[in-house]
Amino acid sequence: MPKRLAASQRHLTVASYKEQLVTELKVEALVAKTLKLTSSPLKYHARHLLIATVSVGPGSKPHTDAEALAIIAKAQAELKAGTSFVDVANKYTEDPSGKGSGGDLPGVVDANTSFDPTFLKAMLALKPGEVTPTPVKSQFGYHLIKIDSTSAAPTPADKKRFEDAD
Repeated sequence: MPKRLAASQRHLTVASYKEQLVTELKVEALVAKTLKLTSSPLKYHARHLLIATVSVGPGSKPHTDAEALAIIAKAQAELKAGTSFVDVANKYTEDPSGKGSGGDLPGVVDANTSFDPTFLKAMLALKPGEVTPTPVKSQFGYHLIKIDSTSAAPTPADKKRFEDAD
């Protein structure tokens, strides 16, 4: 009886009311699916090394762009020669939280993480094992970014990291 009442109040036939209701349910399902996709994006375990062009802490001395790019070029040469990203990041990074941890970004990162947009865009374009081919300029300086693994294909070492993030 309530459906007939609702249909008659809107001056609809039962058939047109059903059609409208089906359309509304489809829209709601599509919205729910979209929200589910955006609320649980792919997650990344990332590392980076930063050569700062601004002060990043007490006693830090910012570099000019040319100096920063020269240091990044040295780091890239070491990576190309086979030195691990962890070792290169420990040697060169000026990010206080990354020094001694191989440039590790704690926890996991996703598309909604509050990072410099240029940094985030470059990071999200990488696949596991990849390092940005060119330096990434952010508000802090120049970075090389590496993806260790993703939530879609975690390494055994990262499996717990992604489970803890859920």
